[in-house]
Amino acid sequence: MTHREVSAQEAVFRLLGMPMLSCTGKRVFVPTDMAENRIRILKASQELERLHPDSEDVYRTGTVQRYMARPASLHNVCLAEFVADYDVCYGRKETREEHD
Repeated sequence: MTHREVSAQEAVFRLLGMPMLSCTGKRVFVPTDMAENRIRILKASQELERLHPDSEDVYRTGTVQRYMARPASLHNVCLAEFVADYDVCYGRKETREEHD
């Protein structure tokens, strides 16, 4: 009752740690409510501790804010296309010495 038979292919996939399922589509929630009614997420407590006490920048950047701040080369891209085709990539900040 606690065991089941598997095919040779499934056994190999499981032994090698290979994914047995992959998905090419993604689902992203885009808040389209009026700006004053949108729910926003607070920054992590470590980030909030580093802020100046008078700072009002306490929220994480959302999808709509990233879309509004997109580069000029993407001004002809609509919000739906922007969300579907572009991901946020957080990289290591380059120091001045590395740049030189």
